[in-house]
Amino acid sequence: MLASIDMFNKSNQLLESLPQEQLSNPSHSLFSLISSGFEFSENIRNHSEQFKDYSQRVGGEINSLMGSAVAVDASGNAMLSISSSTAISIIPQYPQIKEVIEDLKLPTPFEKRKQLESELREIDERIANIYVGAWQTINDTSKKDRFRQASHSMKDLLSQFLDLLAPAEKVKNAEWYIPENTSKKPTQRQRARYTIIGVRSEDKMHEEDIEMIENIAVSARNTYNDLSNISHTRDNECYSLAVSYLERCEEVMRSILELRRKFYISS
Repeated sequence: MLASIDMFNKSNQLLESLPQEQLSNPSHSLFSLISSGFEFSENIRNHSEQFKDYSQRVGGEINSLMGSAVAVDASGNAMLSISSSTAISIIPQYPQIKEVIEDLKLPTPFEKRKQLESELREIDERIANIYVGAWQTINDTSKKDRFRQASHSMKDLLSQFLDLLAPAEKVKNAEWYIPENTSKKPTQRQRARYTIIGVRSEDKMHEEDIEMIENIAVSARNTYNDLSNISHTRDNECYSLAVSYLERCEEVMRSILELRRKFYISS
């Protein structure tokens, strides 16, 4: 359902950006394109109308929805294909359409979440399921304490994510490791740092990279603390805070994984 709505929204953005004269008096090539698929595209248009009201009701909340199993609707694919072909065909006359097409190539929030879920599954199926479950929980209105439950799940996810990629004993063996507390266990900031750079020394790294890595490591620690503290938040404030914390946790994990691909060195 959400994947279909994503595609319908993209298609609508393209169609709405087309100059009116192209729709009312299309060029020969555009007319041929539309005519060749008229019956099919008309069926798609009628089908997409069923989603229109729903899409409008969902509005801004669509960025916060997550499903464990989503089937990509064939008509959504076809509609996007037709509207894209239509837009591309008139780029020579209307160059500004190219910018719209380029913008729509960027991943939607739903697509970004599916990509993160896929990356988490490569690390461990369990943490991927926690991730999906957190978003399912926060949108399950039957759960009376869904915001705190979802936040707790995301906090657990972040902790396990760091544990898997930065086991305590490996962090302690890193060249740069120095105990920061009396427990002599690596802090979350240090585990996040290890997840990104591994055992390597920062001596040969650029100062800008070191600062960026430190900012992400601090953000991981702060995000964990915020997810923990939501249990003390009033109910009427929980939804917006919980969603913002879940989204921050996503960004922290995305950033860590992206930087890890660039900097990580194992022992």
